[in-house]
Parts: sequence; C-alpha cells; structure tokens
Amino acid sequence: MDLLLAFLFYQDGLPPMNHLAESYAYFFLYILRYGFSAFFAMYLFIVILRAFMKYLKGQRHRKHQRKFKKQLAEAYRQQEQTLLENAKNKQKS
Repeated sequence: MDLLLAFLFYQDGLPPMNHLAESYAYFFLYILRYGFSAFFAMYLFIVILRAFMKYLKGQRHRKHQRKFKKQLAEAYRQQEQTLLENAKNKQKS
C-alpha cells in the first residue's frame, strides 16, 4: 500500500495533484486497504455524532419554537382585529 502511495504522489516529471484529487486517492486507497466495513463504521460514527450534536442543540430549537408561537399568536390577534373591523363596517353599511 505504501508503495502505491509513493507511486501516486511522488513521481518525478508528473504535475502535482490538486487537493481534491489527492483526497479522492486517499479515500479510495483507504477503502482498498480496510474494506467497506471500516468505511461504513466511520460513516455510521459520523451520522451518530451529528445526531447527538443536533440533540445537544435542542435548546436553540425551543427558542425558535417560542418565537414561532409568539408570531402565530400575533397573527391570530391581527386576524381577529380585522374580523371585528369588518363586522363593524358591515353593520354601518
């Protein structure tokens, strides 16, 4: 595996690989060396970690939920006012 890395990255006369191509090469070499089971384990770990971080940020979600409830209550008040004004205007007519 190390010989393959040396062949890919350290040849004389070839233009240097850009960062993205180098990342892809390391990724595929990792899969070749350790197989898809290790890749899947890493993927699963990242998914679980992201879900846990999202759970920890629940406080922020509650703040947004409170703000939404306040906005909704304000919208209902405005709607109620409009309905009362329309009813008064109808009675005058």
